[in-house]
Amino acid sequence: MKQCNPRFGARRIAIQILNIFGISINKDVVLRILATHYKPLTDSGGPSWLIFIGNIKDSLWSIDFFRAESISINSH
Repeated sequence: MKQCNPRFGARRIAIQILNIFGISINKDVVLRILATHYKPLTDSGGPSWLIFIGNIKDSLWSIDFFRAESISINSH
């Protein structure tokens, strides 16, 4: 189920098993099973977001815009 739907979490898989088979299973049990038996496919065709941001971190800019009101109701 996890291979067909990689965005499914342990809780959703446990709910699907309950709905389909009528077997109540704890999400922690599903997590243990996924940790030992599920290996995600690494052939994604490109870098991850962490690698992408790490490569362009020197060219990123950040600007904060804000307005402050003084006691005499002047905007700065």
